[in-house]
Amino acid sequence: MSRRLWLFSGLGAAGLVGGALVIFSYVNAKPQRTEVGTPEARKAGAFDGERAVTYVTSICEIGPRMSGTEGMKKQQELIQKHFEKHGATVTYQKFEGKQPSRDGAVPMANMIVSWHPKADRRVIIC
Repeated sequence: MSRRLWLFSGLGAAGLVGGALVIFSYVNAKPQRTEVGTPEARKAGAFDGERAVTYVTSICEIGPRMSGTEGMKKQQELIQKHFEKHGATVTYQKFEGKQPSRDGAVPMANMIVSWHPKADRRVIIC
């Protein structure tokens, strides 16, 4: 049962991160009227299922990504690079926490991604 829980947790986290990547790409895009699936639509930030699968696949290819592991560090670097490429500022809220599979505290971090922090209208995804 424990392995299934970790598998579903990992897939859920990968899906959440992949979805956030797609959403943040969309939020950062300039609105345009285009046909879905065309190169113009991709540039405009329209939802593209193939692109979303590519994001999630890239994260899953890293392998296990439990807190405090090299896999988690690689995932954070991948996501940070993506957001910075799209004009975001990335900061980390670092702390130590308990990882159930480890004896003692491990380094953890909340990633904070911002575009136009002084804007009146904001989107927050947690």
